[in-house]
Amino acid sequence: MIAEDLIKYVESWAPPGAAWEKDNVGLQVGDTRDKIKNVLLALDLNKEVISQALKKNCNFIFTHHPFIFNPIKKLDFKNNPRAELIKLAVQKKLTIFSAHTNLDFIKDGVSFELAKILKLKNVSFLLNQESNQVKVVVFVPNDKVDKVSTAIFEAGGGIIGEYSNCSYRLEGIGTFKGSHKTNPAIGKKEKFEQAAETRLE
Repeated sequence: MIAEDLIKYVESWAPPGAAWEKDNVGLQVGDTRDKIKNVLLALDLNKEVISQALKKNCNFIFTHHPFIFNPIKKLDFKNNPRAELIKLAVQKKLTIFSAHTNLDFIKDGVSFELAKILKLKNVSFLLNQESNQVKVVVFVPNDKVDKVSTAIFEAGGGIIGEYSNCSYRLEGIGTFKGSHKTNPAIGKKEKFEQAAETRLE
């Protein structure tokens, strides 16, 4: 299994779109094409965690808290501990991945597991997930519909209650005329065009 496969599996259960809007979930450092040897789970990333990963021959570290939360303006390996960890992770070819609030705010996620430990009953969301939902509508060339919809699903879209990969598709004819400043993928600039398209929502 490569890193990308594990990430897709986790995010199909805890999609990034379910995370708090200011959270930085997902890949933190690494190459998703790398083959996974072993996985180390940790709450946070630090030198001790990386040391344990290397001792246990783990090249994929799965943390709950994102290692990179605020924008990094420079990588000062001498004076910045976080930059030093990034350097070490890259040198040792480690993949660092985080699932934080997206793992908290899903059914059977962290919050629900804590509720089980505390033996709570009638557990439900305080905030209805559906209240955060928005409808996204795009018009796509017919031969690109599957590619675009897959990208939307992998980003956390298309979830309604207990259902995932939800979409509505309607084929039709799209028309457009680009100005002299455009570079259309289909047709020519400054010319009225018609193209078979699908309304994807």
